[in-house]
Formats: sequence, structure tokens, C-alpha cells
Amino acid sequence: WAGLLGIDIRQDIIGIDDNFFELGGHSLKATIMISVIHKTFNTKLPLGELFKHPSIRKLSNYIRITAPDKFKTIKAVEKKEYYTLSSAQKRLYILNQMEEKSTGYNIPGVFLLEEELHPVRWEDVFRKLINRHESFRTSFLTVEEEPVQRIHDNVEFEIEYYDLGNREELRPPASSLMLESIIKNFIRSFDLSRAPLLRFGLMPIENKSLLLLVDMHHIISDGLSVRILQKELAALYTLEEFPPLRLQYKDYSEWQKKEENKTRLAQQESYWLNEFT
Repeated sequence: WAGLLGIDIRQDIIGIDDNFFELGGHSLKATIMISVIHKTFNTKLPLGELFKHPSIRKLSNYIRITAPDKFKTIKAVEKKEYYTLSSAQKRLYILNQMEEKSTGYNIPGVFLLEEELHPVRWEDVFRKLINRHESFRTSFLTVEEEPVQRIHDNVEFEIEYYDLGNREELRPPASSLMLESIIKNFIRSFDLSRAPLLRFGLMPIENKSLLLLVDMHHIISDGLSVRILQKELAALYTLEEFPPLRLQYKDYSEWQKKEENKTRLAQQESYWLNEFT
């Protein structure tokens, strides 16, 4: 728990009756912990059960009485022209087909950086990030009436630059209104058939600071991905190097459709068909 919740156990003690969520846990951290429990104890813990058993004492009792469920490692898949979508991606793809111009599933962010604008350096950082993560080089299309994803070796990418200017009329509150307008126009709908499904913007502001604008589609990202993105952008900007990733999201998507998961999905399908009757 200490590592997951960012608690220094040299200064703070985690008791076996402490509540995971009261210590700062949330659904994303809970999902990670569930995976670690599965790998460590060969016990599959549904998310709902964690809310019922949020302490170490209660979790240990649950693990003790639950039938083993062997943890299976996801393996990298062979290179193909197209890959299947995960169930989450299929939902988002269908929703996008219903309303293609919507920004309802965009994940935008604006970050204040105490850095001056160095375009060449930022260009290098963004390109390294896009090359590192296949999700940022993924497009979506329909092949034989089935939605699929395609991983591109290279994608066209340009940083969007903005300037508030230093004119008298742009003093507050006029500058705030202009900034709000720039951010609003930066967040636009994505064409899922064209990668990358993210955009970056840079805007120099006063006191030698910089605003970083980020916008991604939810089909290639989620809340946890945003944290990884922030961490890696900061590290790459300081010229830190990363080892290659062992797995990419397509490996999970392909794993999800395998035979061992079909029984579980069939049970879920049967349940919902029964509910909808």
C-alpha cells in the first residue's frame, strides 16, 4: 500500500484496519492494487469487493477463503496490419460513429511550466513520446464490418503555437478572455481514422513561463495514462532515457479476445440479454 499510495512508512504507519480509500486510494489506484494482488496471491479480486473489504485485515480474510485464480501474463503479439479493439475501445468507437464531431470524449489538460519556449527541444520530446507509445500512432477504421486499430510506424505531427502578445489592450481581464478562447478552440473533435489522436500546444506567457496544452481522445487514453504522460514528458525534457516498453495496448486488446476470456464474456452477454428482456 505504501508504494501505491505514496506513503513514507519511515514516518507514517499503515494499520491493518486502515481504510484504503481514506488513505488516498481511488478507483485507478484500486485497479493497480487488484492486479498486484492477483499476481502475488493468485487471487482475483473484483473491484466491488475492494469497496466491501477496504482494510488489510478484511482483504487478507477474503484472499484466504477465495478459490485460487492463477495469474497469467499478457504476451506481446506478432506484427499485423490490423489489431482487434478492446471492449472499451469498441464502445468509444461506436459512440464516435453516432456523433463524430463531439468533444465529449476528449481528455484535455493545461499545465503551467516554469520554462522558456525552446521549440526544437519540445519537438524532440513530443516525437520521442509518440515513438515510444503505439497508442499515439494508432488510428481506427472498419474492416469487413468489424472495427479495428492500425499501428503506424510514423505519423505526421505539428506543435500548435499560440501567443497572447504584449499589447496594452490585452491586460487582465482581456488577456484572460483571450486565453480562455484559445483553450476552447484548441479542444476540437478528432477524426479516429487519422493518427495521432492527440495534439500539443505551447503558449509563452509572462515571467518566462509556458503553458502546455494537451488534448487526447479517450479511445487511446484514460486517467492513469495522463499521469504517465505527465511523468514521461517531464523526464524526457530533462533528457532522461527510458527502456523500450515490453507491452503495448494492442497486446492487451488481443489478449482480451482469446479463448480463455470468451466464457466470461459469454456469461456477461447472457446476463445483459436477460436484463434487457
